[in-house]
Amino acid sequence: MEILLLFFLITTYALGAFSFSEEFDHYPFPSNFLFGTASSSYQYEGAYLSDGKGLSNWDVFTHKPGSTHDGSNGDVTVDQYHRYLEDVDLMEAIKVNSYRFSISWARILPKGRFGEVNLAGIDYYNRLIHALLLRGIQPFVTLFHLDFPQELEDRYGGWLSPQSQEDFVLFADICFKSFGDRVKYWTTFNEPNLQVSLGYRKGKHPCRCSGKFGIVARAIPRRSLCSSPYIILSHAAA
Repeated sequence: MEILLLFFLITTYALGAFSFSEEFDHYPFPSNFLFGTASSSYQYEGAYLSDGKGLSNWDVFTHKPGSTHDGSNGDVTVDQYHRYLEDVDLMEAIKVNSYRFSISWARILPKGRFGEVNLAGIDYYNRLIHALLLRGIQPFVTLFHLDFPQELEDRYGGWLSPQSQEDFVLFADICFKSFGDRVKYWTTFNEPNLQVSLGYRKGKHPCRCSGKFGIVARAIPRRSLCSSPYIILSHAAA
């Protein structure tokens, strides 16, 4: 499992009667301080069509030739969907007490509000949350980490449409009701600025524009302006 950690390296050496260790001893971390790791669903879960999951915008995007530098995709990645217990064991071994992960929208609602809730997806995240809590690891959940059901892109262009708010609120509500009794820390959107700039402005992420569309000197393309308010309003509504 790939784990991103922020390490604080304290080098102790003597300078006369003074040492850095003595200085830092006066500032211990509080007892409720959380050290954690983080991931996102598309980059970690794999199992891109397992147990009723629908296609996400990233599933479709990365299967188009030339979309990624080496032709790779997120079909398998580190396979956390099947190997989450091993990953949780690793977290416990390195003694972190929090884990931030995102929920795959297409795993919960394969077709957004135009289809049924995928109970197998609900069950997977329940198992993951349960495994974390058993080991004293607090789950931090991000609702949107750049991936959403391709169905919404096909129907109305994703975040370019005001309809996206209705879909996001439904998705958030299902997650709150399904996991909120155990998950106390939530994030609505991960880096929405990148969704707008790399997607709708530069065309480097899935969206309805090409890379050429984004190359406009000293101007923000109209589509990036259109996507921003609906992301902000969806956050507010959730």
